[in-house]
Amino acid sequence: MLLVCDEAWAVPQFFEKAQLSDHHSILAQASPPLRRILHACILVGRGDRSLFRTHCMLDISWDELRATICPLRKIAGDDPARIKCLQRHILDQTFVETLDVNSLISELANGGMRLTRAMCNGHWRFDPAVQDWGYFLRCCPISRDLVQALWDTSLAAMINNGYLGDQDDLYNVLQWLKTSPPSATLVELMTRVEHKLEAVTRPWATVDCFERRWTEWRHERRRYLE
Repeated sequence: MLLVCDEAWAVPQFFEKAQLSDHHSILAQASPPLRRILHACILVGRGDRSLFRTHCMLDISWDELRATICPLRKIAGDDPARIKCLQRHILDQTFVETLDVNSLISELANGGMRLTRAMCNGHWRFDPAVQDWGYFLRCCPISRDLVQALWDTSLAAMINNGYLGDQDDLYNVLQWLKTSPPSATLVELMTRVEHKLEAVTRPWATVDCFERRWTEWRHERRRYLE
């Protein structure tokens, strides 16, 4: 059902200014959970799977997600074309400033690691919804909780010889680890991540390629990351 629902969020459309103004005033009364979901959908991206990825990475049940987004019918009615444009055309800087963006990004990073651990332990099949968690982690300051989550995730991947991340995720995780003074824990984590990165890096991939994609990823979300 989430994938069907995602179809209504896939392609941005454009509204008349009068319509946008009216929708803006309605959304100003929207609940914080609704704004949070809209914000998360923009950050996770991937077009027609944004709701599904938000559901997975924030561990929001379908019932909770459905209840939260139902108020959008006040704005869009039964017209799927209207729903398509809500995120980027309605969720402007005014709403972004009312959200705890850093907390949301940390949740998305943690969610990606949680799903990766589940895959390594055989509790979750591989799904591209997990990808990009390394980008979110790189946006976060180093913290004890995130380091512990990464330790647990890398350990699960090592024990089960499982998937830790694609080359971009692992590269960004490595850059994140380098932002903190070295410790025994961080050095061990860097060793684990480097080992996995070497195993999945494609021959054509270079540091310049990774950094260009990191810059592009941030640029696409620049209004919603700060």
